[in-house]
Amino acid sequence: MFQKLECEPEISDAKSRLNGPLIAFVLDSVSNLIDADMSDLQSFPFLKLVAPEDVLRVSKYLEVLANSKDVQFERFSLLQQPQVYSGDIVMSGHENKRIIVESLGAVAHNGIMLLLRKIGVKPPSHLKDISQKTSLF
Repeated sequence: MFQKLECEPEISDAKSRLNGPLIAFVLDSVSNLIDADMSDLQSFPFLKLVAPEDVLRVSKYLEVLANSKDVQFERFSLLQQPQVYSGDIVMSGHENKRIIVESLGAVAHNGIMLLLRKIGVKPPSHLKDISQKTSLF
């Protein structure tokens, strides 16, 4: 479960990537989804856990959630092995698998709460493209 603390997403100066809302609370079962410890994720920008190709869509999903009283659903990918260092995330190269999750989101008392369920795992998109090209020969 993740909770929104900030109303507006911010842009990271270092990577020009959306940071999004900070994680206020996370269950220890998050380690069943991604290779990260719950204590490392406290006050961590949620969108930095999202696969780069899904950041814009998830940002829009969070905005819809923040402005609605209805429960919303969305599918997106998280990075399997985010490396959390001093409040920033570093992708472990291009080999980072994507964890496909289904999100049930709703407005909570002081933010947004997300319940995530693992749907599957897929390789990064560039590896998928390469394997499809080589399988044609």
